[in-house]
Amino acid sequence: MPYVCVLLKLQSVNALRSNKKLVIDLNQIERMSMQFDQVSVGKKANVYFDGKCVSHTVTLPNGVRKSVGVVLPSTLRFDLSTKEIMEVVDGNAFVSINGAPEQEFKAGQSWEVEKGGYFIIRAEQPVHYVCHFE
Repeated sequence: MPYVCVLLKLQSVNALRSNKKLVIDLNQIERMSMQFDQVSVGKKANVYFDGKCVSHTVTLPNGVRKSVGVVLPSTLRFDLSTKEIMEVVDGNAFVSINGAPEQEFKAGQSWEVEKGGYFIIRAEQPVHYVCHFE
């Protein structure tokens, strides 16, 4: 069984001292990892917007589906049929969610959009990402 090393914030340590339950979100830990192990990868790429966004579908051993890809320099709108968490792996993404003002997201950061929502991503350089479907 693999071990997970977690750095606890001081407030979490204080919660432990006061006998409160500490909940660790393993999904959050998974999102911080730079690789997926023991997965199934779709051979055919998902190509959108004339090749400006290309990804591959990855299925984890527990059946959870994700998409790993890159957005090339462009401005693209994605209309969602499911809730998505978009994690930036490399590069900077400038994103407007459901018409809100644009925000910058860097490597290690993510944004979330509910089912039925949309986001507009502006990439000035390639943006590598993982899309977590929920």
